[in-house]
Amino acid sequence: MKRPDPQSPWLRAAFASVLALSFAQAYSEAVETVIVTASRLKQPAEDLSQTIEILTRKEIEHLWAASATDVLRQIPGTNVIQQGGRGGVTNILLRGGEPNFTLVLIDGVQVNDPTNTRGGSYDIGSLEQAQIGRVETIFGAMSPIYGSDALSGVMNFITRGGDSGSDISVEAGTQGYGSASGFYGGSLANVAIGLGAYVTDDDGDVEGSSYQGSGVNGKFSGQFAGSGTAALSVGYQSTESTGFPEDSGGPDLAVMRGVDTRDVQEARAGLDAGYVVAGRWNTEFWASFYRREEKYASPGIAPGVIDGVPPNTADTTFDRTQLRASLGTDITDRISGLAGFEWQNENGQSNGVIDFGFPVPTDFELDRDTVSAFAEASVDLGRATLQGGIRWDDPDAVSSVVSGRLGLLYRFSDGLTELRANWGDGFKAPSFFALAHPLIGNPDLEPETGDTVDLGVRRRFASDKGWFEVVVFRNEYQDLVDFDADLFTNVNRDTVVTAGAEAAVEFVPLDRLNVRAHLTYLDTDIKDSDATLRGRPKWRGGAVIDWQFIPDWRWVNSALLLDEFYESSIPTGGVWLDGYFRVDTSITWQATAALRLGLAVDNLFDNEYAEAVGFPAAGIRGRLGARYRF
Repeated sequence: MKRPDPQSPWLRAAFASVLALSFAQAYSEAVETVIVTASRLKQPAEDLSQTIEILTRKEIEHLWAASATDVLRQIPGTNVIQQGGRGGVTNILLRGGEPNFTLVLIDGVQVNDPTNTRGGSYDIGSLEQAQIGRVETIFGAMSPIYGSDALSGVMNFITRGGDSGSDISVEAGTQGYGSASGFYGGSLANVAIGLGAYVTDDDGDVEGSSYQGSGVNGKFSGQFAGSGTAALSVGYQSTESTGFPEDSGGPDLAVMRGVDTRDVQEARAGLDAGYVVAGRWNTEFWASFYRREEKYASPGIAPGVIDGVPPNTADTTFDRTQLRASLGTDITDRISGLAGFEWQNENGQSNGVIDFGFPVPTDFELDRDTVSAFAEASVDLGRATLQGGIRWDDPDAVSSVVSGRLGLLYRFSDGLTELRANWGDGFKAPSFFALAHPLIGNPDLEPETGDTVDLGVRRRFASDKGWFEVVVFRNEYQDLVDFDADLFTNVNRDTVVTAGAEAAVEFVPLDRLNVRAHLTYLDTDIKDSDATLRGRPKWRGGAVIDWQFIPDWRWVNSALLLDEFYESSIPTGGVWLDGYFRVDTSITWQATAALRLGLAVDNLFDNEYAEAVGFPAAGIRGRLGARYRF
């Protein structure tokens, strides 16, 4: 079969035709969902000013994807970069921001690890879609809500709860793929319970890449004393993976053929309790704990156009504890607000060695407390709603930071059109690695900061058969942390601007046919520099066509098209990688009320492309699966 050419004018025209049908990805059934990520006031999506993208459990199940990574590729304004197979690191970039500018939460528990070499970004490839009930992505600086790390936005992976039913799933495929999961959702003595477990083996056909993961999740929620609520979430996951080192040139170009090995264990727990006092005062208490242990070993990278990296190892342990309390109320029928305090402790320890022909220890340890105070308010002015927040953070060893945000939601008189405008500023405290690494760390680093603005228009179709949205945005980040080769240390220096536009759509031409599509334009600029940011294509678009062509059969096609983008590796220096076009497809049959069978083909046309220099993406893969509900 001839492979589609991503540069073909016919392919571009066909893709543009799909996009012309609709501009905005659907919230689908999430319109009535209370959004817990965008505001501590816990308001429905339709009452919030921010740009919010929601993936529901139904959408995740319909895609029948092999991993959470493939599910996230269809979110507008994002770019997912997977380094070869699943054994490599997977990063997600929101609106052109650095991967470590995205705050990643699992059931509200922050999982970014500041001890790693990537500045605290989270490897999205370790997440398992079988246990995800919903994904909420909030764009723009969210430091007024979350403090450090939320410069580009927040992504909250909400696991399945007691109301999502019970099922078991098994799946097997080519390229050494296999997975199994089980989930129980129910209640006991007025306590909603969700318990799940999974195991996955996903080697793919990329040389050097292997991945094995397993984990368990639990959620328990209920009411107490009439006006009280409590919810506990817990989780543990273990992953073992191998892959060629980042920037090594991968299987195609690496001179040294050894691979990185990673062994990671993660544990988390979050408790959210609330009580209504005197019928109007909403109190909330949050406590969470996260631990990550990682053993890492790398063979190093041979010198090329850029100096190589010696063999190195690191054995790290990181703990984060958070405590938060807030008090909110409806001040009047139109004004609501809250205020609160938060304390966070982060402790990280790394024991490692770099081999320069003789071992050089790279041990470091840091303990950082952050004390914070915050406030939020929402004012209903009729057709317009104003929202805002302010927060003060005082991390150890760096300057205290005040961040704020303002948002406007305006509903036009036609009842179909809404205008959203947002401004926010944020910060990211330097990572432990950047501050304390004994060879390149700089304890005098200042926080990275940023300002984000966006303006969007959303309109529902009069027929109530879908809607579209167009958003323009501009983000400016200052004092970015970078390695200075002349000084051989980390420094604050760059200012980066990312700007662009997103268009997304849901269109329902037939009762059983749903079309979702998105298109993003992104322009980036490093001020006072000719350098180019990596992994930022100017154009990126996608579409999902979900067709239940007969009552018990569903056919879902997911397409992704990217423009060329700049990348770099040690063997080659900076290069431009070709854009690519990829289609994944699945057909599912609801054999009985309880049993669903599925056939999926990833990379249907077996397109050859790379998301990192020298790391080919996995080729065509078939998967067969079954899911039984009980």
